[in-house]
Amino acid sequence: MIFTQLKEQEIQVLKEQQTNQLKDSFLKDIKEFEQALNDFYIEELSAELKDISHLIKEYYNKFETNEKMETVELKDSEKEFKFYIQFTKNGPKLDPLRVLSEGQLRCFGLAILMSVTRKFNTNFLILDDIVNAIDIEHRSNIINVLCEEMQAPYNKQLIITTHDKLFWEKLVNSVKNRNRILSFIFENKCMVIENTKNIDFEKIIQESIKKKDCRTALVYMRILLENIIYTMADGVADVKFKDKVYKYELSKVFAAACDCYPELQHIYNYFMDESNHIYWSILNQENHFWSEQSISLDCETIGDIFSKVKCVRNIKNFYDLTESDKNEIRRQKNLEKVDKSKFQDISKIEDFEWFDEDDRWTQDFKLLSEII
Repeated sequence: MIFTQLKEQEIQVLKEQQTNQLKDSFLKDIKEFEQALNDFYIEELSAELKDISHLIKEYYNKFETNEKMETVELKDSEKEFKFYIQFTKNGPKLDPLRVLSEGQLRCFGLAILMSVTRKFNTNFLILDDIVNAIDIEHRSNIINVLCEEMQAPYNKQLIITTHDKLFWEKLVNSVKNRNRILSFIFENKCMVIENTKNIDFEKIIQESIKKKDCRTALVYMRILLENIIYTMADGVADVKFKDKVYKYELSKVFAAACDCYPELQHIYNYFMDESNHIYWSILNQENHFWSEQSISLDCETIGDIFSKVKCVRNIKNFYDLTESDKNEIRRQKNLEKVDKSKFQDISKIEDFEWFDEDDRWTQDFKLLSEII
């Protein structure tokens, strides 16, 4: 009896040992498989991403035009991939997480994402609220890149969501082919309305002035002025757009544009004059760094600043005309009524709204007429 029980126990122990050996062997196989899979993953991913560093550098330097990267290096280890960057050719290799600001890191992350889509020819991309903690200059650069991605040869389809109204408005207005974009806004938390037109900044400014909402009016004046000056300066003015401090130096772009468009000097002098310089300091600041500076601006003063901004727009329009029409405008600017038959492209001039339905020069044009 006892012998039989001992024999049964011996058989049971042997079975348990065999089971444990199978478990150990199985766990060993799993670990080896995991290691092999991880090695394969790193090897394959490294091979696929080996050419991505130059793309990351290319995109990042489009976003960050002042402190450009010289090199971007991707290193892999058993557990992770790690990026190292250099700002100069022989400079130290730095960890982006340690040296970049929050906004720059977001730009770097977006550069990685855009590089991956380029590498794998991905034509569809969803971008969710990508401009958080990113300042105005970088937002403008991001908009330029997104518009490039939507055009040939990339032709990407982008779905972009944002809580930032100004970013949305500038993006909508920056797309050259309006038929290539659908824009929707949420109202009352649930209603979706399609926006089919460009955002009219001048109309927003006018409505804000009527409501005596000086802050909103000045914010949009700054955006409108920035758009006009940047367009005029693009390709003809050589200027460093931003100091390495905090302020966005639109004044430098403005000054450089004056060298190419002498008529701008009159408006530039208005803003830079010591008696008016406070208006420029309020106009020339980012929305999220707004400071009222304990100054109360009346609607008349706001209207005067707006007239100068519109004059900059009119100077740009004036330079878009043929030499013949420019000379004809100079000849007729002091006449009581406009002789439209003398112009080569009267439809273009009519779009500028420089004269009313009775063919008389408008007040907006009169300010332009004093400096052309």
